[in-house]
Amino acid sequence: MKIKAQLIFCYILLTSFFSCQEPDFKYKDIPKSMLSTYNNRKITLKKDNTIYYDLTLALPKNYSRNGNVDYTEIIQKILNEKRNVKFPNFPVLINSKGLFLKSNSKIFFQSQSEIRAKADHSPKTDIENIKDWYDIIRIYNVENVTLYNPKIIGDRKTHIDNKGEWGAGIGIRNSKKVFVYNSDIKDTWGEGIFVGSEDGGYCEDIHIKDAKVDFARRNGIAITSGKNVFLDNILVSNTFGTNPMFGIDIEPSWHKDIIENVNLKNVITSNNFNGGLYVVLFGFSTDDAKYKRNITINIDNYFSDDYQYPFGLLTSKDKKKYEPTGTVNVTNGNWKSLKNGFVDLQNDNKQVKLNIKNISTTDNKDTKGIFNKKNF
Repeated sequence: MKIKAQLIFCYILLTSFFSCQEPDFKYKDIPKSMLSTYNNRKITLKKDNTIYYDLTLALPKNYSRNGNVDYTEIIQKILNEKRNVKFPNFPVLINSKGLFLKSNSKIFFQSQSEIRAKADHSPKTDIENIKDWYDIIRIYNVENVTLYNPKIIGDRKTHIDNKGEWGAGIGIRNSKKVFVYNSDIKDTWGEGIFVGSEDGGYCEDIHIKDAKVDFARRNGIAITSGKNVFLDNILVSNTFGTNPMFGIDIEPSWHKDIIENVNLKNVITSNNFNGGLYVVLFGFSTDDAKYKRNITINIDNYFSDDYQYPFGLLTSKDKKKYEPTGTVNVTNGNWKSLKNGFVDLQNDNKQVKLNIKNISTTDNKDTKGIFNKKNF
């Protein structure tokens, strides 16, 4: 129950901070310049000579190629038995149980492979049991997992009710040595990609390369608890639906999480409602010396064209005995501030050092023009 209280506390703070924002939102296509920049950075993956089991061999004789038949149980059975699996070269429908991946596995999506989330009610979620979380691909408590080219379409447009805010396209929880290449995720009920834990654990050695997330409902990408996390060539757009509504949200849920050596490089955020890239450390405020946290975050080459704020650093106003310490380095990039400058909203102690260097604005004004704190 403690984690629920922490999440509610953080939600209230964030909601109150953004309550004055305009409620209107218009979906916008990604600017061609940003899309071409993202595409030009993508790497061509070399074949690794892995022999993959073809999932079509397990489907019924007259299987559908239209993504309209639920094959969750059949696919999960194969994922339990085989370690290297190739998805069919057509869409498949997956229900709210999602697909659990095993340790030491490789999953390959072909050019027309696609997972479509089946329209469903919001599930009853006990957030103290991560097995009940509403994720589509579930990388939970495993290690040595590689995903190639996953394409996922969530159910936010077909969802049966309007309850809840959870449900990632790819949920990585309490796992190690995970590699995700060339992902394309859109229309998820919660996050596009989630990295972290909700039960006191953390993820370690996570690599996400060439990821595109569009029209997620909660956050494009969330990192709540991780050590040695690397994101490179990321494009997140049109995040809108339920707070926090950031493109990328680095935010511990409670004091038992960790944020150590988190690295973001070549990041583009576009038209995300409340902000592009945020570091929110409310959860690290604690009176327990055992959980005093020191963070390290490095952000390099970040470009923002967002609805509200391009970047934010928020620590707690709660002023508990132990506040987070550490460093956030933001270097190189261009921020288009449509409405506001960046947010540096910390407590009086300023124990987290924020270093910002070589950030320009779209109109080439002096960077002081965007670093306007008078409203905070």
